[in-house]
Amino acid sequence: MKRLIFVLLCTISICSYGQFEFGLQGGLNFSENLDLSLTAIPDDFNDVSEQKTGWHAGFFGQINFAVFRLRSELQYSQTQTSINRENFTVKTIDLPLTLGYKIIPPLSVFAGPVFQYQMLEDSFENFRLQDFENSFGTGIHLGIRAYFKKIGLDFRYERPFNSTEIDLLDPRDQTSFGRFNNRENQWILGISVQLN
Repeated sequence: MKRLIFVLLCTISICSYGQFEFGLQGGLNFSENLDLSLTAIPDDFNDVSEQKTGWHAGFFGQINFAVFRLRSELQYSQTQTSINRENFTVKTIDLPLTLGYKIIPPLSVFAGPVFQYQMLEDSFENFRLQDFENSFGTGIHLGIRAYFKKIGLDFRYERPFNSTEIDLLDPRDQTSFGRFNNRENQWILGISVQLN
């Protein structure tokens, strides 16, 4: 209980010395190529994969100090890949935490951890995923952000710490014909709007 009170007092004192902002954000996700390796190719397997652009949307809270910015975001992300002419969608709930440093107005650089909850679908005609369960993951991101009054533009690179390999199964005989890593490196372009 004493620790909780101490943390609350520290948080209140930090907020009182910094300027607090909150708002909405969204943007585009560009995933790197799907890390897919085929051990056997079924007769009706026509193509391996094709990356597609995804998107994200959510909100943020930020505390500004003299030259530092502490920022927390909560967002929903979705990216798509085509495997054997079927759309394979990866949906995530992301919680990036960042520490930013003002270089020169209006630019700042930032870095920090990313916590992620990933959800995959498994309703395909030409393949299925072997025993995948929705899972938590962690990663790191770094980037640059520009501020123009209440508008922020950022460009970041995100990389996962952990990976999960999943088998692709032939739906006819349930044999594995390949594996892929569902944790992807991403380039993310975002825009944020301050509401207060």
